[in-house]
Amino acid sequence: MDFRKLISGFFTVTCTSFTVIILLYCVLWGDDGISPRRVFELFAVCAVIGAVVVVTSLMPVQSDILRMGIYFAEVFVTVFLFGGGILRLFPFNGKMLLTVLGMTVAAYFVVMAAVMANEKMCSHEIKQKKAEMKKKTAKKSRAA
Repeated sequence: MDFRKLISGFFTVTCTSFTVIILLYCVLWGDDGISPRRVFELFAVCAVIGAVVVVTSLMPVQSDILRMGIYFAEVFVTVFLFGGGILRLFPFNGKMLLTVLGMTVAAYFVVMAAVMANEKMCSHEIKQKKAEMKKKTAKKSRAA
């Protein structure tokens, strides 16, 4: 895997998950407002998740379903250990567990859709470049 793809994956996961989480946070707790510190903490959680997902993507896992399960598990564990445990973003109780689980599921599916869309776009660009190179090669061989 090339370095640019890793960086692209990190930013896609981090920025997409951050956007979804901020939107959900504002919908669920918008009346309380959101402090700059809380925004930074939520971004930190999303960045750690992005880094963990990028590192995990380097593992050779053949099954897409297994890979998705691993990603979801690491996202959920990271949110609870880093976000809940270290940053103390939320208390550990049943109601908050379900809320965070719901937010994690929503963010997970939006991020997966964004990653798939990004990969499809990159694939399309690669196919276009190959077709252009093939045309150039064909023109050169006809000219010779």
